[in-house]
Amino acid sequence: GEKSEKYYQTARAWWENALTQDPKYLPVLERTLEDEHDIAESTQATSVWTGLDQRATKVIQAQPQYAKAYAYRAEAHLEEATAVTIPAMQDKQLSDAETDAKKAMELNKDSEEPVALLARLGLMRSLLLRGRKLDAPAKQQQEAAITLARDFLNEHPNSPQVSVVLAQLLAFSGDQAGAISTLEAAAAKSPGDPRVVGTLAQFYQGTDPSKAEAVLKAATAAATDKGDALARLAEFDEQTGRITDA
Repeated sequence: GEKSEKYYQTARAWWENALTQDPKYLPVLERTLEDEHDIAESTQATSVWTGLDQRATKVIQAQPQYAKAYAYRAEAHLEEATAVTIPAMQDKQLSDAETDAKKAMELNKDSEEPVALLARLGLMRSLLLRGRKLDAPAKQQQEAAITLARDFLNEHPNSPQVSVVLAQLLAFSGDQAGAISTLEAAAAKSPGDPRVVGTLAQFYQGTDPSKAEAVLKAATAAATDKGDALARLAEFDEQTGRITDA
């Protein structure tokens, strides 16, 4: 509401003022970066992703060993790449994303986020190369991304982000069964994860809508954020024209 927005803007002003006093104060840097990332994910506006890119750069300048800042800047580069159509600009954004994601992975080897970003980068490059009629390099990018994701999942089985990207890569390569199997395994480990169940429901919807509904209902029961889970179930009902008792 209006009061919450007022408190939020007051907090933002305090954070910015704190950074003028100490530009390297990590708790405030973390808070402002997370805030910028949440806004970018919710709006999906190119200008906001550019803002996240700039914010992450400031954090990196102040705290060059902060892995999440590199991961968020890599994500911003990937989103910015989707907003341009000039090949050279696309390639530059993807190259910058790769550099940042690899740095994030170097700083935090057990984090799934940079691995998911690198796998997603491979998928994006593969799509762009196919669009440029470069099928052999496209296949190489796709296969390398699949290998990267699988290797990480072998060591870190409960990695929802990587599982989702791997499923997308497998589907793109024509292995629909492998994609669904990957998501089913991920859903068994993280039944309330909205990324996993939402993607799995999308795959099911094309072949067996009853399975899609079942996985969404199970996710609603397991989710800590009931609002998000119920929203996904309501969206499914709207798409199929059905009303459930959830």
